[in-house]
Amino acid sequence: MTIVNVTLDPSNKSPGIILSNDNLTLSSNRNSSYVIATHGKTKGKWYWEVKFDSGSAISIYIGVGNINFKISSSNWSAVQIRGAVPGDTIGLALNMDDYRLRYFKNGTELTDLERKIEHLGEGIFPFLNSASTAPKSATINFGSTPFKYPIPEGYLPYIDYHVRHALFTKNNQSFSITDPKPTDLVPKMTSNTLPSGIVKASSSASAGSEYRVFDKNKSGAVWVTSKSNRTGWIQYSFLNKTIVNRYGITPQLNAIDRAPRSWILSASNTGIFDGEEVVLDVRENYPDWNDETKYFDIPNNTDYLFYRLTITENNGSPDYTGLSELELFYRETKLVKLSSQTEEDFIKHGLDMPIDVCSFNGEVSINKNSNDLGSGKTFEHTIDLSKRKTNKISLNGS
Repeated sequence: MTIVNVTLDPSNKSPGIILSNDNLTLSSNRNSSYVIATHGKTKGKWYWEVKFDSGSAISIYIGVGNINFKISSSNWSAVQIRGAVPGDTIGLALNMDDYRLRYFKNGTELTDLERKIEHLGEGIFPFLNSASTAPKSATINFGSTPFKYPIPEGYLPYIDYHVRHALFTKNNQSFSITDPKPTDLVPKMTSNTLPSGIVKASSSASAGSEYRVFDKNKSGAVWVTSKSNRTGWIQYSFLNKTIVNRYGITPQLNAIDRAPRSWILSASNTGIFDGEEVVLDVRENYPDWNDETKYFDIPNNTDYLFYRLTITENNGSPDYTGLSELELFYRETKLVKLSSQTEEDFIKHGLDMPIDVCSFNGEVSINKNSNDLGSGKTFEHTIDLSKRKTNKISLNGS
């Protein structure tokens, strides 16, 4: 772990934002004016604080945005802190392992403000937005000075940073790879066949309730197997062949013992599932259940019609096995062209390791975080792929 000088980014802000105090204090009397941090996160659990210094505290939105951030887009998630006044300190706890953002006011968690941010994808940056013309100022602390309140258990100061990053180069041009927000492939189902696709299950405690795992309501009705069934499967069939490379499971609230402990995600183009299916993911003795959604990435680049989650063991219930939600996603990995290859590029745009890269052709130079680049170092390794196609490149930092 390395300490990086994280500040608000003077090169990525609206004209109505004035920065001072080494780019840690924001002042503004403009509406819809924003600034984001110089560095983002792709994994881990991170904490920082924002102190309201003066003016209209409730007209400052505090939150996060992704690498495609624009104030007019949906690539951000933020809240106003109702009742906030100058002197209040707002803590933010970003959990990139399950895409969750928590808020604290003067050390007390504001549970009603918690946000799920999986729609933002990877590459998350803290940001502030001035939402009115009333004068206001606030100071952000990423951890360069002691925090006013204790860091939540399991989190680290945002200023701590992994610097094992990688960039790709070809013909002296640098590239990175970014994951856009996952696309939810299944519509909000209102029955087993509407609005599209077909939902089936091995059994159900309530006939016709299978679609509940795709109704986009994680705290509502659920699908469970018929009584005394500790195993079972739930399946969705698309109208057209579709690639799924990420999925999410939400257990039944307050019934973690019914959650799957071991399971198989498989796919088929016949729907028979009698040996012709392709196994996409296998999980055994998965212990980490609570009332939150867990997401799983799978290396699948093939489209199928039928996807089935087969639960081979539940989490201890003698009566039922079931889910609140099953989500199926597609995430397209995109190549990002960079104009330079500086230390800042490595830190801000480089890929955290380990990483997997699919389907590259030609000669690719892979650079990772010893030619001197300021305070960082780079190692270069060249792979000649001109005579054959490679389906996957894996990098593991050490």
